[in-house]
Amino acid sequence: MELKDFDIVNQTKWESAIKGSRGIMGVGDNASDMEKLAAYDRLGGLIRKNGAAIKTGSFYDFVKKAPRTEPEIVYVFPQNNPVEPVDVVEIPEGEDMPMAILAKEVARVRKTKPKKVKDEE
Repeated sequence: MELKDFDIVNQTKWESAIKGSRGIMGVGDNASDMEKLAAYDRLGGLIRKNGAAIKTGSFYDFVKKAPRTEPEIVYVFPQNNPVEPVDVVEIPEGEDMPMAILAKEVARVRKTKPKKVKDEE
């Protein structure tokens, strides 16, 4: 499902965020798109934008226990690099994305692995 520029991945959590379930109050069908996204984010629902995962808490502030007035979108990119023990790289929206991360993400979206470039002698 798509909402504005965002892809909602888990339909079950989305419906719970809107209609409520098992003791969770839903925000209702008449809520704004941002209120719906915050409720879904609060439930830990995966949100993507242009294929990239958005960090949980970008729409809902877990410290203040309230929806954010303005979303603070942070993209998360899982890393599988045995040389550098970094599990996830977080890049706030608007910051330049390192080329290595960009290449891996493009490859992931295309469902292919990046080709290794051999050094020329």
